[in-house]
Amino acid sequence: MQVRRIAPWGVACLTLAGVGFAATLDVVVPGHGDGALVVASWFTATVASSAVGLLLATRRGANPIGWLLLANGLVLAAFAVAIEYADYAVLAEPGALPGGEWAVLFNERAWPLLFVCVTAIAFVFPDGRLPSPAWRWVALGTGASFAIVSVLSLLLAERFSDEFAHVSSPLPEVSGSIIGIPFLLSGLGAMGGLVAGAVAVATRLRRSSGVERYQLKWLAYAAALIPATVVVCLVEIAIRGEEGPAVTAAIVVTMIAIPVAIGVAITRYRLYQIDRLVSR
Repeated sequence: MQVRRIAPWGVACLTLAGVGFAATLDVVVPGHGDGALVVASWFTATVASSAVGLLLATRRGANPIGWLLLANGLVLAAFAVAIEYADYAVLAEPGALPGGEWAVLFNERAWPLLFVCVTAIAFVFPDGRLPSPAWRWVALGTGASFAIVSVLSLLLAERFSDEFAHVSSPLPEVSGSIIGIPFLLSGLGAMGGLVAGAVAVATRLRRSSGVERYQLKWLAYAAALIPATVVVCLVEIAIRGEEGPAVTAAIVVTMIAIPVAIGVAITRYRLYQIDRLVSR
C-alpha cells in the first residue's frame, strides 16, 4: 500500500525532472529546437497529463486511468529529452555528450509509443474496464500491434530526417524487404486500434445517460483526435517526406486534449467524486 502511494509521486517527479532537463538543453542550444511555442506546448501537454494522472493515481489508485496518464506524461518527457539531447549531442556540440545516436533513434523511430497510453485510456475510461468482454480481443490485438510496430520501427533500415541523416542507428537495421510486410500489418493493426479506442468511447457514450453522459462526452471529442492525428501524420509525411509542423501541432493538441477532457469531467461533472479535493 505504501508503494502504491509513493510510486505516483516518483513517476511525476521523474517526468518533471525530464521536463526540466529538456528545458535546460533547449536554452543551451538555441537555434536547433522547434521554437518556443512548440516547446511550451509540448511541456504543457506533459505537465497536464502528469498532474491529472497524479491526482487520480493517488486518490483512485485501483483505477488504471491515473497510471496511464502518468505513463503518458513520462513518454512525452522522454521524447522532449530525446530531441533536445540529440540537438545538443549531435548538432550543436557533436560528441560532447555520449549516446546522441540513441536519442536520435528514439526521437525519430519510437513514435508509436506516443499513442499507446492515450489509446488505452480510450478503451477503459472511465471505470478502468473494457466496454464488454467482447472487447478483450480488440484490446489484445491493439496491444500486440503496437508492440510489434514499435520494435520493427526501431530496426527498419531508413535514414533519419535531413538534419540527422549523417547519424547511423546504434541498432542493427533490417531491410524493408524482410520486415516490410510485418511492419505494414502491425501498423495497420495499431491504426485500427486507434479507431477502435474512439469507437469504445462512442459505444459507452451511447449507453450512458445523465451525468455520466456529460463525463464521457468530453473524452469522446478528445478521443476522436487520436486517429485524426495519425491521418495528419501520414498525409504530411507523404507530402513532405518527413515530419513537419502539422505533425507536431496535431500530436500536441491531442496530448493536451486528453488530460484536459478528463480534468473537466472531474471538476465539472464530479468524476470519481474527487471534485471537492480539486476545488480545495
